[in-house]
Amino acid sequence: MFTMRSATEDDTPGVASMITARCDWMEQRGSESWRENVDAFTARPATAFAPIDQETPCSQD
Repeated sequence: MFTMRSATEDDTPGVASMITARCDWMEQRGSESWRENVDAFTARPATAFAPIDQETPCSQD
């Protein structure tokens, strides 16, 4: 059985790589991507537990 754990600072490069790969995929298909927000998405503190749709990616609250 799989379990989920909170992300740590060590996960940042892998998460950024995954988001960047998804941006590549979206752009190749003519869709807008979140490339300009990669740093904001990966800068979210590990303790932040709000769904992403309830705050902007650049929120520093």
